[in-house]
Amino acid sequence: MEVPQPIEKKAADINKYALAELEREKHVNAILQSTSSRKIVVAGPGTGKTYLFKRILEGKNQTLTLTFVNSLVEDLSLDLCGISAVKTLHGFALGVMKKATGKNIKLFPKLGHVIREDASILLDESIDFDYPFHNRDDENKHIEFYKKRKDFYGYYGYADIVFAAVKYFEKTKNKIPAFQQVVVDELQDFNLLEVCLIDLLAEKSPILLAGDDDQALYESLKSASPQHIRQRHNDRSFGYDGFCLPYCSRCTRVIIEAFNDIINGASKDGYLNGRIDKAFRYFEDEKQDRVCDANPRLIYAQLFSKQIPWLIQKCVEDVANEVRSKFSVLIISPTRTQSRRIVSALKQKGFKNLLFVEKRDSDEPPLLDGLALLLENPNCNLGWRVSAKQLLSSTEFEAILKRQPKSTPNLLPNSSVAK
Repeated sequence: MEVPQPIEKKAADINKYALAELEREKHVNAILQSTSSRKIVVAGPGTGKTYLFKRILEGKNQTLTLTFVNSLVEDLSLDLCGISAVKTLHGFALGVMKKATGKNIKLFPKLGHVIREDASILLDESIDFDYPFHNRDDENKHIEFYKKRKDFYGYYGYADIVFAAVKYFEKTKNKIPAFQQVVVDELQDFNLLEVCLIDLLAEKSPILLAGDDDQALYESLKSASPQHIRQRHNDRSFGYDGFCLPYCSRCTRVIIEAFNDIINGASKDGYLNGRIDKAFRYFEDEKQDRVCDANPRLIYAQLFSKQIPWLIQKCVEDVANEVRSKFSVLIISPTRTQSRRIVSALKQKGFKNLLFVEKRDSDEPPLLDGLALLLENPNCNLGWRVSAKQLLSSTEFEAILKRQPKSTPNLLPNSSVAK
C-alpha cells in the first residue's frame, strides 16, 4: 500500500518540476529570441534539439534542414514532417548540380572505392581520393584522374558531388539559394569541405548549427573534426552567437552524474583540451524520477577479460530476480574480438536467446549493385565495371581495365554471363 505523502512534500515536488520546466524553456527562448542570423547550439543527447528545431522552423515556408547521413535524415524527416525539407549534404549538392547543369546527374555511393581500385591497377598507386576532397586540397594532382574516371562512369560519389557544389557556389555567388531558415545538425561530424558548403549557405540565409563535440564519431572515417563546431562556438570572429541546451530528459540521474565525474576527471588530467565547456544536467521530471529511483546506481568492476561473462551472468540473474518478467539486455563491447568471446562464453553458460550481428564494413560494390545499374541502363559503363570485377578473374579484369576503352558494354566473355 502506498503511503500518502504530506501535502507540503507534494507541493514542493510540483514546484520543483515546474521550475525545471521554466529553466529549460529559458534556454530555448534565449535561442529563439536572439536576433543573430548565425546561431550555434551545443546540445548533448536528450537535451531537446528536435524540439528546438521545430520551434525555430515553425511559421516559415522556405526552410532547409541538413545533416550528413541518411539514417539521420529519416529520423528528422519524421520529426519535422511538413515543417522543413530534410536532406543530406550530398543530397542537397546533387540537387544544386542538377539545377546548375540541367542534366540528370546520378550518385553512386561507392564510386570512390571503384576509382581507387582503378588507380591501383592503372597507376600502380593506392590513393584515398576522398581525402583531397574532404580537406579542400583542390590542387591535388590525383583529382584530375578521379574526374576522368568519374566522367567515364557517368556518376558522382558522395565526396565529389559536395566538392562540385562548393566550387560552383564559390564561382557564382549569385546562385547560392536563400532560405528563411537553414538548420544544420551534427556539426561535430562535418569535415572541411562540408563546412565550406555551410559557410556559403550562411552568406545568404539565417542559419542555426547544432551539435556536440563530445559526440564526434567520424574523425577517422571522413576527415571530420570537432574543431569546426568548437571554433564557431568559441571564436566570435566567425560571427556566431553561442548557446547551450543543458538539460537531459533521456538519461537517469546516476548516468548524468557519472558522465560529469568522468569529464571532470579527464579535464583535470589534461585529456580534453579544447573541449567546449558546457553543462549537462538532469532534467527534473516526475516520471523520470521514478525511473531513477528504480535504477539508483551503476555497477563498476575491474576484471580480467575472461571474468566479464561471469559478471554479465550475475547482473542478468539480479535483473531477472527483480523484474520477474521478460526483459532485454544490451551489451556493448569496444572490439569485435571481445564481442565474439563474450558471446561464445555466454552460450557456454547456457544463454540461448543471444542476438549477435557482426557488421562487416566493406566499400566493395557487390554484383547486385552492378546488375541494378545495368537493368536501368544496359550500356552503363559503371554497371559493367562493377559486374566485371565480381564475375571475372583478377587477371581478366585487370587486362580489360588496362585497355582504356571509350566504353565498356559487352566486356564480359560469353561464358561469364548468360545471354
